[in-house]
Amino acid sequence: MKALQTLVAAVILLATFLTDATAAGVVEARRPFPEQEFQRRLDEWKQAPNDAERLQRATTTLFPRGVSSAQVKRMALTITNEDSRIEFAAEAYRFTIDPENFYDVYDAFPTFSKVFRLHDRIQWEQRTTPATPRSPGGVAPRPAGPPPLTDKELGEILASLKRESFDDSKLALAKVVGAGARGRIASRQVLEMLKLFSFDDRKLECAKAAADWVIDPAEFHTVYAAFTFENTRTQLSKFLSVKGGFAAPTEKP
Repeated sequence: MKALQTLVAAVILLATFLTDATAAGVVEARRPFPEQEFQRRLDEWKQAPNDAERLQRATTTLFPRGVSSAQVKRMALTITNEDSRIEFAAEAYRFTIDPENFYDVYDAFPTFSKVFRLHDRIQWEQRTTPATPRSPGGVAPRPAGPPPLTDKELGEILASLKRESFDDSKLALAKVVGAGARGRIASRQVLEMLKLFSFDDRKLECAKAAADWVIDPAEFHTVYAAFTFENTRTQLSKFLSVKGGFAAPTEKP
């Protein structure tokens, strides 16, 4: 199963990469972290308290230097939640110095459905920027205007959140997923995520983060329906008032 999964992923990813390389020109060759340095950074990175913090640290301290596909795989294997692992791998792809070998990362996922979900994300980025070479830093810019989350994708996200027992772990997962799906989430979908939290304080923190993800800020007032207490609604309204483009509801839902 694992060998077949890797073979299928290798064929489709390599074919896409070769097409893009022809259009974009030669990608500048770069060296990954030396093994000793990478292991030291990996050990430090694993000490992050949750997956959201790991993604943030990787984006700021590891990815900009450039990482190999093999190193991305080693990092991905330390992330227990598969949805978080997909978001991590999709973000890491833009920073790999050997994208033609990225199919190795697919081995970090146990099922075909997760592999193809990751592959679809990568393929979309390649389709939307077919002629954009990587910068001298080895980073391909994130394309604008991604497709909105489908009902199926939202269902998978909600199912993952439901598997978390506590609001803190739900919040950490929501931040990882939301950051990876930035610009694809509708306000009504954020509302469905907030409904899975038990306490208003965690709903509020998630809603504040979600304000940077949504594609329809003018409709963000719909998320107020998730809150139990008027005080929390007021706190969110004050937070959004300084961002611009967010309308508060005219009456309590």
